[in-house]
Amino acid sequence: GLRRASGELEAASLLAPEDKRVSGLKEECAKLQKVQERGLEEQKELENQSKVPAHMLTGFLGAGKTTLLNHILQGSHGKRFAVIENEFGEIGIDDKLIVTKEDLGAEQIIEMNNGCI
Repeated sequence: GLRRASGELEAASLLAPEDKRVSGLKEECAKLQKVQERGLEEQKELENQSKVPAHMLTGFLGAGKTTLLNHILQGSHGKRFAVIENEFGEIGIDDKLIVTKEDLGAEQIIEMNNGCI
């Protein structure tokens, strides 16, 4: 995507060197390439670390926590996750709302006492 856009903008600048829109887009494309390169470097650094990143997802009732979690779990990013969910209500509903283990390709889902899955 980004390489192709850069190549097409280079060709466009040869055809219309005075067009300010093309030069502006070329600058934006160059900025995006630098950001992408930094992101790849950071990803390599994280892969070399022995620490495992942990994130806590919190929010008010109806804020979209389960929707966000399902979006992350269903994404095709090549990463594996461990999810610990804590429900405070007497009736557990979030475990029913989180995508099924067959959908995730999960190795195992264990439901524990005291509202955690």
